[in-house]
Amino acid sequence: MLRWVKMESGEWVGPLGRYLWILRQDETGVDFRVLSAEGAGPGLQQVKAQAIIEDYFQLGVSLPDLITSMVEKLCERYGEPICEYGGRAFHAFPTVSALAAADVEPALRQLGFGYRARFIGQTARQLAERGGEAWLLALRRAAYRDCHAELRQLCGVGAKVADCVCLMSLDQAAAVPVDTHVHQLAARHYLPHLRSVKSLTDRAYREVADHFRKVFGDRAGWAQALL
Repeated sequence: MLRWVKMESGEWVGPLGRYLWILRQDETGVDFRVLSAEGAGPGLQQVKAQAIIEDYFQLGVSLPDLITSMVEKLCERYGEPICEYGGRAFHAFPTVSALAAADVEPALRQLGFGYRARFIGQTARQLAERGGEAWLLALRRAAYRDCHAELRQLCGVGAKVADCVCLMSLDQAAAVPVDTHVHQLAARHYLPHLRSVKSLTDRAYREVADHFRKVFGDRAGWAQALL
């Protein structure tokens, strides 16, 4: 999840895991350093930190301001504090157990989450029942279709959300999230018979995604992101 803040110094600062990452870019490249609640990122080796940064920015997604604001509220309310930087407090993303508490839904409704409040609380409880983070990480080793099917069983998770999670969080590069834009692109360049299909039905969703996998193989998800 992108939660970067641009500081007056020109640095970009954001939490990733239980660390605060501070990035600065100039004409020579990107430099970074890592902080934690104990100070300068103890235990996080430079080589590992660089690998995390390189992997993370393959997943860069521009989020609407509303969603970014909600994520920040969620982290401030339920995430563990990391540290303060530039006069601003940063928090880790909440754990499954923190979001599975019974009082989460009414609290999130008060924060303006609307219908999402129920989905967040209920999904967190479902995740906890399945084994929490360990269950999610195990899905990285599952076949794509099995991974997708498991995620679809969670509250409020439809085909596209499941594919987004598969692609961006669970190393399932064959996942192809299909929205109206991707549907139109497929109809224009690959599947002309879909031009008469005005709405994205379940059948059209599967046909578009399967065609991208046929054309681009096991990296189809990242291929469609570039088109």
